[in-house]
Amino acid sequence: VSIRIRGDGSRVYPKKSLKVRFNTDPFADGKTSLNLNAEWEDKSYIQQVLASHLITESGQHCFAAENVRVYLNGTFFGLYVLVEAVDERFLETRGMDPEGWTYKASLDGSSLSVFDDPHFHWEQKTGSNLNGADLQSLINGINNTPQNSYESFVDQAFNRSEMVNLISMNILLSLGSTYYHNYFMHHDPATDKWTMLPWDMDKTLLYYGSGFPYDRSSTPWVPDNPYHEKAIQSDVILAEIRARMVELQSGIFNTAYVQPIIDSI
Repeated sequence: VSIRIRGDGSRVYPKKSLKVRFNTDPFADGKTSLNLNAEWEDKSYIQQVLASHLITESGQHCFAAENVRVYLNGTFFGLYVLVEAVDERFLETRGMDPEGWTYKASLDGSSLSVFDDPHFHWEQKTGSNLNGADLQSLINGINNTPQNSYESFVDQAFNRSEMVNLISMNILLSLGSTYYHNYFMHHDPATDKWTMLPWDMDKTLLYYGSGFPYDRSSTPWVPDNPYHEKAIQSDVILAEIRARMVELQSGIFNTAYVQPIIDSI
């Protein structure tokens, strides 16, 4: 195997997050790599596991996350959160096309804005080499479509109910560490539609405090994300988001549903 320290700001913490890659035989179930998150800031080890579970339960494609004990040569090394990689295997197991194009928002500023550079801010993970042309086309479409035509653009470029569901879950989870990095965009070759896939959800729930604004799509030092901004500026789509949030709160986003999950963790 090979191993490296993974993460961005978390690299400075005493306990490092790790990526283990199996260069010959897979580890198990076809997995060729393991993402082990240290969760140094989350002493409960709950936030990432709970967030990924709830987003999956909402009907969204999302990576799996679970608590694991790691041993090095038989000696206990630490408690980690094992996070599923978003790769061809992830797509295939969820009925998505592994031949499609998947791009990771790798750097701060991966905001789908006019300032995005697909060759700098984004990292292609799956699909043949298009030189980022399809991602650039999406960015142009989102930014150049007038607000009064955005609903039609959404129906053309995305699965609208899927988009509404993910925005609703991000708001409920107070997921502030996304839209400007920490997510994927997957382009399906059969439907020509795009899907936003979550990533890195350790900073959820009360991490940013109880006053987290629902309209936040970025941080002060990088551009806002028009995928989110134009959606909530549309009266029709915002109404759909509000209605979906009510459904989610009555179904999975409530104490009766969540408390047993927290207890099990």
